[in-house]
Amino acid sequence: MRDPPAESTGTAHLDKPDRAADGTRGVVPPSLADYLDDLPLPACVFAHSTISRDALAPPTYQNLALEALLTQNMVLSGKEILPLPANNRDRTLLDVLDEPSLAHLHVWLLDGAATAPSSSPSPRKRPHQPSQRHIALQLDENISFPKLRWRASVREGYTVLTHMPAVELVHGGGVKSAAVQEERTGQAGEIQLGELEVSADRVRDATSLEGLAFTLWHSPIGMFRVNKDLQVTQANPAWRKTIGLGPGESNDSWGNRIHPDDTERVFAHYADIAANSPLRRDECEWRWLMGDKEQNRVCVIEPVIIEGVMEGYSGYLENIDEQKAIVSASQAREAQLQTELAILSDTCAVGLSRHALDGTFLNVNPAWHAIVGMDQEAPLENWVENLVPEDFNRVMQAWGRTLETRDPLSIQFRFKNGRVCLMQITPNHREKDKATGWIGSVTDVTAQARAEEAVLNMSKEREARAKKEAEEAEQRRRIAVEEKRQQELLIDVTSHEIRNPISAILQNSDFTRSSLQQLRETLLSLQARNSLPSELSNGVLHDLEEDIEALDAISECGMAQERIANDILGLAQIQLSKYNIAPIEFDLTTSLRNICRMFKNECRTKDIELNLIIGSSLARLGPKARVFADPARLTQIIVNLLSNAIRFTAKSSSRIVTLSVELSSTRPADDAPIVPPKGEDD
Repeated sequence: MRDPPAESTGTAHLDKPDRAADGTRGVVPPSLADYLDDLPLPACVFAHSTISRDALAPPTYQNLALEALLTQNMVLSGKEILPLPANNRDRTLLDVLDEPSLAHLHVWLLDGAATAPSSSPSPRKRPHQPSQRHIALQLDENISFPKLRWRASVREGYTVLTHMPAVELVHGGGVKSAAVQEERTGQAGEIQLGELEVSADRVRDATSLEGLAFTLWHSPIGMFRVNKDLQVTQANPAWRKTIGLGPGESNDSWGNRIHPDDTERVFAHYADIAANSPLRRDECEWRWLMGDKEQNRVCVIEPVIIEGVMEGYSGYLENIDEQKAIVSASQAREAQLQTELAILSDTCAVGLSRHALDGTFLNVNPAWHAIVGMDQEAPLENWVENLVPEDFNRVMQAWGRTLETRDPLSIQFRFKNGRVCLMQITPNHREKDKATGWIGSVTDVTAQARAEEAVLNMSKEREARAKKEAEEAEQRRRIAVEEKRQQELLIDVTSHEIRNPISAILQNSDFTRSSLQQLRETLLSLQARNSLPSELSNGVLHDLEEDIEALDAISECGMAQERIANDILGLAQIQLSKYNIAPIEFDLTTSLRNICRMFKNECRTKDIELNLIIGSSLARLGPKARVFADPARLTQIIVNLLSNAIRFTAKSSSRIVTLSVELSSTRPADDAPIVPPKGEDD
C-alpha cells in the first residue's frame, strides 16, 4: 500500500505515504487525507464500492497512527525513526479483528452505507450532515488496548472510522452538536474565519478540519503559528487581543509590545532555540507593555513537522497577571513571614534552637545563650556542662530516647547558674517519619518553679499546722472528757455528801416534832380534864408550841437545802447531757397537796395566803386521778415556781399565792407558750 520511505538523512522526520501513488486520493478528498495523516488518533476509510454482502474488503486508507497501533514494531534509534519491515506495512485493521468483531463490522458498515447520500448536494443547498455512529471492536490480544471504541462518519462513497479518545467516552461517547456563532459573509451557509470562508455545516462537524479551525479561531486563548524565522503566519483574534494589537497593525509588530527590560532576553532566547534546539518544546515568560500598564504573559511553542520537515512552530499566548499576582502576594507574605519570624527569634525571651536529625545544633537565638548561660563563641554542644549534676543523667537519657523514637520531648531541669528551665523539642514535620530535623525551645521558669516550691512549702506547713491543731484538739478533747468525768464524780460526791446530813436533819426534826406534838396533845388532854399539874401550866404548853414551830423551821430549811442540792445536781446533769426523765403513774392531786404543805409554814411566817385550786379538767377524773409523768421533775418545777412566787409576793401588798392545775389531752407546739386551759367555771 505504501512506498518504502527514503533513506534517513540523520534528521527526525515522519514516514508519510505518497497519496498519489497509492490511489487514495481517488476515493478520499485530499483535504481529508491530509487531516487524517496528521491526526494522532487511529483512523481508516472504507470505500462503499468495496463493501458487499458477501465479503468485506480491507480499508482503502489507514493513517499512520492506525498503522503504528497495528504493528507496534517501531524502533527508535537516536533522533531517527526507522522504517517498518515490508511484510508489516500491508497489515490492515481487518487482520487484527477476531471473527465475531469482523462479522459485526461487516454488517455495521453495510447498514451505514445504506444511509449515505446518493449524489452531491447543490452548492446553494445545505450539505448533507454526515451521520455519526459508534462501534466497539475487539483487536488482537498482542495489541495494547485491544478493546477500542470507534466513531464512524458516513459520507457519500465512503465511511471514515476514527478511534474515540477516552475523554469523549467519559462525556458520553460522541461529539455533540453545538450552536455556532456564525459570522455571515453575505452568502447563506458560509462563515468567515479570518480571510477564509468555510461552510457552516462543515464547521458544525467538530471532527472536520473546518470544525477544528473554527474551534482554534474562537479559542479564548491566543493561538498562533510562526515559520522557522519566527515570523507570525497566522494568529487568532485572542492572540492579537492578548498582545494588544489594534486594527491595521501587523502581527509581526508583536515584538514592540515586549517590555524594554525583557526585549533583549526574549529575542536571544528564541534565537538560541532556532539555532541549537529547534525541535524542543519551549515555554517562556516575559512582561508586556499595554499602554502604560505592565502585564505578564507566558508563551508556549511546539515544533510543526510536516512530512518529516520542521516548518515552524505553533503555540499559544496567555495572560498570567492573576497567577503572577497570586504568586507575588504569596511570595511577599512568605518573605514578610520570614522577616517577622527572624525578628521574633532575635527579640523573643524564649531560647529557640534548630537541630539536625541526629540532634546536632544548627543555630540558636540570642535568648538561648542568655538562658543557658553560655558565651556565643563557645561550642553549642557544651551546653550539657552547665546542667546541675543531679539532673544530668535524667536529661541525657530522655534526649536519647527522643532521638531514637522521634517523639516530642518536654522536660524541666536546672542549670548551674540557678535557672530552672523547661525544654521542649519536637520534629520539624507533623509526620515524624518525614522529619528532617528538630526545633526546640528553652523557657526560663525559675520564677514559676520558685512559686511552686513556695506553694508546696506552704502546703506542707499548713499540713503540719493542721496536724498539730488536730493533736491539740484531741488532747483538749481528752482533757475535757476527763474534766467532765471528774465533774460528774464531784457532783455525785457533793450531792451525796450534802444530802446525807440534810436527810438526817429532816428525819431527826420530824421525829422530834412528832414527839413534842404528842407531848403537847397529852398535856392539852390533861388540861382539859383539869388534871394538869401546876408545874406544867400554860407556859410549858407555849414553849412546846414554839419548839414545834422551831422544828418546822428546821424542816423547811432542810428541805430548802435539799432543793438546792437537787437543783445543783439537775443543772450539772443538764450541762453534761445526763439529765434523765423517768415517767411513772402517780396521784397528781396528792403530790400537789404535799408540795403545798412544804410551803405552809413559810407562807404562815410571811403572812402569805397559799391556795391550791384543782381545775375542773382534773376534777372530772375523780379524787384519785393518776397521770403518767416524772413526779420528781414535776415536783422540782412546781417547787421552783412556788419559791419564786413566795419570794416576790413577800414584798407585795397583795399576799396571795395561788397554784392552779388544769390538764389537756393535746400536746402544745414546741414553740408555743404553755397556757393552762380554762376550766368550765372560768
